[in-house]
Formats: sequence, structure tokens, C-alpha cells
Amino acid sequence: GNIHRREIKSIDKQIEMQKIRVQSAQYEIKMQHAEIEDAIQAEKWYRTKYINKQLYSRMEKSLRSLYYQAYTLALNTARKAESSLSFEQGRKISLLRPGGYWDSSHDGLLAADHLNLDLKRLEAAHFDARDHDFEVSKTISLRQIDPLALRSLRLNGSTNFSLNESLFDMDIPSHYMCRIRSIAVSIPAVVGPHTNINAALQLTSHRYRVSTSASKASEYMAQDKDSFRTDHIPISAVAISGDGGDPGVFDLTFSGPKYMPFEGAGFDYESISDVLIHIQYTAQEGGALLRATANEAMRNTAKAIKAEGTQDGFWAMFDLKDDFVNECYGFSTRLVAAKKSSGEEATSKMELGNLKDRLPFWSRQQAKLEVRDIVWVSQSSKLVNGLSVQGFSKPDDGSIKTEMLGKCTTATWKDLHVRSFRSLDKWAVEASSMLNEDDETVDDVYMLIHYLFQ
Repeated sequence: GNIHRREIKSIDKQIEMQKIRVQSAQYEIKMQHAEIEDAIQAEKWYRTKYINKQLYSRMEKSLRSLYYQAYTLALNTARKAESSLSFEQGRKISLLRPGGYWDSSHDGLLAADHLNLDLKRLEAAHFDARDHDFEVSKTISLRQIDPLALRSLRLNGSTNFSLNESLFDMDIPSHYMCRIRSIAVSIPAVVGPHTNINAALQLTSHRYRVSTSASKASEYMAQDKDSFRTDHIPISAVAISGDGGDPGVFDLTFSGPKYMPFEGAGFDYESISDVLIHIQYTAQEGGALLRATANEAMRNTAKAIKAEGTQDGFWAMFDLKDDFVNECYGFSTRLVAAKKSSGEEATSKMELGNLKDRLPFWSRQQAKLEVRDIVWVSQSSKLVNGLSVQGFSKPDDGSIKTEMLGKCTTATWKDLHVRSFRSLDKWAVEASSMLNEDDETVDDVYMLIHYLFQ
């Protein structure tokens, strides 16, 4: 009987446990129904938004546009890198595909990989370039190469001039790929204390030799477009605010990320005695053939200069006030003092010395020079008509051509060679009848000499 009672108690406990499980299952069923209701409500809410097809279609269009814009930006940057490398090396580099890498039929698949491969090739071309170029400095005097341009600057405040390849071949004829690294300007002039000389220097055009294939002087001198290259210069103008070697930048350094430049009042333009252009440039060695060809071309240029100097001649300009400061001071002082003391016209002399030493080197090398014409320029008409050269008979007034040039008066002595006036040594300028009653100073005067080789 005890055994049956224990079994009954055990069955009762199992029944209680099953009831608890039934209650738990019923609770879970209620929870499932609640989750189903929540899912139904969420489904209804989501159905008010994009459905899957619309959502992913929108995402696909947006990503395609985004990736294409990123690709376009990367391609433009790569092309700028290619142009920069071409500019740095001075040669045409075409490693990127002209038509690009985007294949619209495949939505630009692998476009980035192909672009990255060509960028690696571009990087290899950069590392394969020459490690070092020759670095050369040169100072050029505007008075020596183009005195008329200097005269225009002094009278008008602006001028144009050119620096030819022959100026650099005279130094090192075997160099080519001569490219400006920096340019500084010195302007000797008379200015007041704490006064800047403000000017602008602008590059209007340029080109440089990129080929060493010329084997004859005629080929070297020919203006063959395949032998020269012209690049777009990032900075083509600088502002000059000092008179001594101003490069136009605060910090002239070549290790930074930016290119250096190779542009107005406060002083008298006519006090400018010269413009010195300090050029630093890089070049490459062209070899023995280019050296021989350039030397032959320079000899031909010298012959052409000789022929031009013999037939047409050259011009030299002198500012008597600034080029001969001490002599002009004494010259002016004597005239003014004599005028004040005696009240009569006075005569004074200014020693100019050997003018040949002030000419360009190709003229200084000539054994003999013949003066053909002399032009006097000054704001005082009385001054230019009262000047003469010691030891030389002044032309008759009828043969002197007088003209107005702006505010200045010019007096031209023509055809002096017929009077056997052949030397540029030991010149002295004399003046008389050149001061008005109220004059306290002597006006500046320019002397332009037209001379020929003999």
C-alpha cells in the first residue's frame, strides 16, 4: 500500500509540473502573438518607406555617381602630377591614357586599379630622372645688352627686353635645357632715405633648348620648334621692392612645395643708372657634339655682329649726370658759380675719359670704332644746343636736326664720319650759353652715340 501511495504522490507532483509548463507555454504563446503584432506594425511602417528594390536602386545610382566623381578627381590630380613631372624634367611625358580608364559598360570596374598602375609608372619615371643638373649664376646688365630699353625705362617707367640664348652660350656653349631657377633684380638709383624702389618684373614669353641633335651651326641657329620647348610658368610676375638683388619673395628657398617666381613710385625714374638681372638657372651637359656646334654658332654670331657693326653699327647711351657723377658735379658747379658771379655766360668742360671701356664686350674687342651720329637729349632745349665735344668742330646749325620727344628736346648730329671723327678715347664735353637767369642747377642730358666697326 505504501508503494502505491508514493506513486500517487509522484504522479500528483508530475501533474503540477505539467500545469506549470502549460502555463509557461501559454505565456510564450502570448509573447509570440505580441511579437507578431509588433512585426505587423513594423512591416506596415516599413512599407511606407522604400521597398527593397527602390532602396537598392537608389543606393546603386548614388554610389555610381559618388565613385565616378572620386575617379574624376583622382584622374585630374594624376594628370596634374603628369604635367608637373613633364615640367620638372623638361620633356613630354604621356603615361596616362588620353581617354581615361572609366568603362561605362561595366560601371568603371577596375578603373582605379588601372589608374593606380599608371601612377606607379609615373613614379618610376620620376625616380629614373637625372639626379642632378648644373647650377649656374649669371648677372646681366640691361645697359650693356639693350641701352635703348634702359632709356625707355628711365623716361617712361616701363620697358621690354629679351635675353637671348647666345648670352649664355658665351659662358658655357655645351649646356642646354637652361631653365630659370630664380631671378633677382638690382636697380642702382638715387633714392631718398627709407624709400623703396618699387617695380614689377614680368615674363611675357620664354622657351629653352631641349634637343642636342644639331650637328651644324645652321641647324643650331635655326628656329626649329622641335628643338625648343615652352611650358606654362606657374609664376610669371614678381613685385620688386628693393634696389639690391630683390628676388620678389620673402624666403627664397627651393625645398618648399611652391615654385619660386623667376612684379610704383617713390623715386625719380631718371635716376636709374642700370638694371642688373641676377639669374640662377639649371642646365644639362649636351656633350662634345653640342659644344662644337654651339661654338661654331657663336663664331657665326660674332661674324654677324661684326658685319652688323661694320654696316649698320650700334648705339650706346650715356647719362652724363649719373654715369659721370663727379665730373658732372664739377661741371654743373662751375657753370652755376660763374653765372652767379659774373652774370655772363660761362663755359665749362666735363672729362668723359675713354668711352670705349663702357661699351659692350663685342664692341670693346674692336681695334677701331668710328662715330657716325650723336644725339643729345634733355628737357632743356638751350642745353642741347649749347653742347660741343672738345677737339671736334661742331656741325653747323643747319645740319643739326632738333626735335621734341615728349618733354625733352633732341639734337642730332648726323654723318660725322665724313669729318674723320673716329675715336672714343679722351672725350670731353664743353657747354656754354646753357643757363637761364633763374637756373640753380643744370638739367640732366643723355648722349646717344651711333658707332661703326672699322
